[in-house]
Amino acid sequence: MNMRTFTVICLIAVSLTAQNLIKNGNFAKRTADGKPADWVVWPSRMPEGASVELDTTMSASAGCSVRIMQTQTDMYSRVEQIVPCKPHTDYIAFFKSMGKEINSPHGGMVRMYIGPHGSLDRQLTSFGPAFDYYKLERPANWSYPWKRYESKVFNSRDSKSFGVCLYLNNASGIAWIDDVKIFEYTPELRKEIEAGTGRRQLMIDLEQLRTNAQGWEDVLKKLDDFAARIAKWYPEPRSASLDGIPYYALHKELIAVNAELLQKRYPGRGIIVTEAEPLHPGTHLKAELPPTPETIEVMGLCGELEPFALDFTNGKSVEVEFELLPPEELPLELRLATAVELDEGKSVDDALVLLRPDEKGQIRFRVPGGMTRQLYCVVHLPNQAGTVSTQLAWKTGDDSGNVKLLVTTSHASMPEMAPIHSFGYLCHNHGSFWRKDEASKAILQRMHQNAEMISHVTSLRGVFDDAGVIQPDKMNWSEVDRALAFLPPGSLLVFNVLLTHNPYMTLFLGKNGEQEIAPFSPEWESRVTQYLKAVIAGFKERGLGYDRFVFCLKDEPTPRELVNMEKMAAVIRKIDPQVRIYNNCNSVLSLEEIRKLASFVDIISPHRNQLAPDYLDAYKGKEIWCYWVQNKSVPGYQIRDFFLELKQKDVRAFSYWCMADNGNPWYSAKQSYSILFPGDDREWIPSKRSEGIRESIENYTLLTLLEQQAPDYYQRIKNTITPDNWKNLRREILRRLK
Repeated sequence: MNMRTFTVICLIAVSLTAQNLIKNGNFAKRTADGKPADWVVWPSRMPEGASVELDTTMSASAGCSVRIMQTQTDMYSRVEQIVPCKPHTDYIAFFKSMGKEINSPHGGMVRMYIGPHGSLDRQLTSFGPAFDYYKLERPANWSYPWKRYESKVFNSRDSKSFGVCLYLNNASGIAWIDDVKIFEYTPELRKEIEAGTGRRQLMIDLEQLRTNAQGWEDVLKKLDDFAARIAKWYPEPRSASLDGIPYYALHKELIAVNAELLQKRYPGRGIIVTEAEPLHPGTHLKAELPPTPETIEVMGLCGELEPFALDFTNGKSVEVEFELLPPEELPLELRLATAVELDEGKSVDDALVLLRPDEKGQIRFRVPGGMTRQLYCVVHLPNQAGTVSTQLAWKTGDDSGNVKLLVTTSHASMPEMAPIHSFGYLCHNHGSFWRKDEASKAILQRMHQNAEMISHVTSLRGVFDDAGVIQPDKMNWSEVDRALAFLPPGSLLVFNVLLTHNPYMTLFLGKNGEQEIAPFSPEWESRVTQYLKAVIAGFKERGLGYDRFVFCLKDEPTPRELVNMEKMAAVIRKIDPQVRIYNNCNSVLSLEEIRKLASFVDIISPHRNQLAPDYLDAYKGKEIWCYWVQNKSVPGYQIRDFFLELKQKDVRAFSYWCMADNGNPWYSAKQSYSILFPGDDREWIPSKRSEGIRESIENYTLLTLLEQQAPDYYQRIKNTITPDNWKNLRREILRRLK
């Protein structure tokens, strides 16, 4: 049974237990003039270069689909219908799509959009290929195969009908849409959907085992039997997130099949320990295993953290418990690289869960039969230069082993303030982050964070009397003071001044009787002037000079927002010309629009994919920062390697989305961009991505120290540095530093 057949079986189960609210969701019915029955095509008169038509040559269901084709990136076409629903009831939606040569530089792309009360004025949910496209950073001419998309569970609220549309918006290219469904989210359907997700997780591993088992028919036959069992299986409640894979008893049984394959390749070898790249994704179903290393060399700055990783592969069919025997000469932080979900059924070992001594003072972990678990080890380097030779040992009930560690500490150390500013772009002042004060301080220090973005709505509101006069003594500065207390001395504040958009304007500027304060009116300018002067004065009272704060205008602006942003920048310069103005930008803006933005800011922060030469020319004369909207699909090593480019291009700050958001980063039901994981009361659990940022800042600092101490050598190697040669260059730089 292959993966496609298995998916069909899962969806048949869903279809048999629920009624699809969508009429003609497979587009098999058509009107006399060849249009999809029960659907309305919009616009009714298509512009030249756009079309919405039935296509009998492409289908994921009943032999027909809707094809939306557009030749310009500013076009918008859709199919829509109104469907009845029950008020205050949960629903879930699905559709399938395929795309060819999609370009969507201004947002939009392919989505299913559902609105309340039979309208499309506002959304209850929106989902589809657009979100894959954004994760891939809007590639040019993007094509994707047929894929099934699933909404989050959403509530109808007081609606008796939904407005439903599937669209290609602000994009050129071709999108095919098929198999559209909306179901009431009943307990029975929930059970089937959860079973489908669990089955997909197991089938991904089963397909990997098929690959590992090529040539061994006895194992392939066993895997066929597993496929039949999985198709009828209902999962028990999942094991705790911190335990990672395997999530279920049947999952554990399936993984144990890999032990048979390992024994065929490595007869008699029960436990196999190999070195791994710490920030690279691992696999829990290894087929080929390199030799066990004799010595691992670790080298870094005084007092800093240096990682290495070991893969523990269990070639036995039964679970094995390991006891770790860390060195006495050096503090060694031992963490298990733990799987988190990326998408339905997919996972990656991003979370780094700390192993703590048990009540007997022993550090233990278990590896199920046939599985590989990665141990992420962090050496806490001493505060003096030198070399230490030691070992990390382990033992099981009937086996033992060790690896030698050669740990070298450089003469140089991190300065109190890293030479590049870094911060999380989600303003986390009021979230769970601040409720774990000590843990939050520890992770910020670990990651060398030296900047903070202050929330533009909740952190520092203006207080005005009835006459529109500001009352600075009544403004609440506690969030600013708290942020500064969490950061090292000399850190930077990034302050949002979003004063031209309701409802934020009322929160900032108060009310003018019963009248709204129109942006850029005399009353508006009076209050903005008073407010910003009060903010600047408050910053100065806290020791923040003009080099310690910047004003941000608008996150990821669209082209139509540039006019008001330029006006806002002019107001700020009129109030105080010494204030530095900062803004980010991404591919929503064209190159010429980015030039426009750069003309009225001091600091520009492009997204990571906008550091090409033509973009750098647009930023000429400006201080350049950079940001990256990353997620769990981004390996930690990619972030680390990217920083080499930042130093080469003299980028002065790096921000990311985000430190800790409101999603659940362990699961995929709600996308989370958090680089930290909850689940441990004593710390924020780091990820390979947060460790990638930490290492990035340390590497950037290494190059800065080299630039200061050996400028000729730095200039000679600066533009020759690549991720491939960095490991050896880094060792040479550490030896040179004083």
